[in-house]
Amino acid sequence: MSRRIRILPDALLIGVLAAWFAGSVLGQHPSRTFDRVRYWLGTNFRVPDWRFFAPEPGQTDSHVLVRVVREGDVADDWQVTHEHRTRAWWHALYFPEHRLDKGFFDVVSGLGVRMQSLEGPFEELSEYKAIVAHARGFLTKQKLPADAVGFQLMVVDDAGYDVDEDLHVKLFSRLEPLDPE
Repeated sequence: MSRRIRILPDALLIGVLAAWFAGSVLGQHPSRTFDRVRYWLGTNFRVPDWRFFAPEPGQTDSHVLVRVVREGDVADDWQVTHEHRTRAWWHALYFPEHRLDKGFFDVVSGLGVRMQSLEGPFEELSEYKAIVAHARGFLTKQKLPADAVGFQLMVVDDAGYDVDEDLHVKLFSRLEPLDPE
């Protein structure tokens, strides 16, 4: 009888830890319907919600393309202004450039979100102005033709590795002058 009494606390502890682990795993599911697990287990279990770091994970890559427009409305080919860095094994320990990529992604994503509820011209948005400044910085590093009068921007979403998906154009800008006035 005493052996059975000693096994009972061990089995109870294993059961509680197994329920807590299962609740933690199910609680991380992207669908908010799985949040019920937290309520079923009660607040004493303290089921973590790691979705805080990525509540809605990115499913597309955003790219800003720029092209130079010459006199006579002749446009050059589109160029990508920002390449996302390829990950390497040491980035798990140290990856300071990721902040630049994340900031760029946030600005472009913010532009898309703000354009959905926009009532006025999108050229007045701070995100748009930041992207124009980024494109100007990119163009200052390029050898521009002598007859260049301005540039145009295009913001597109790309599904990344899913080659079956077409590019989704989020924004196509007006002609921007090369030198801000």
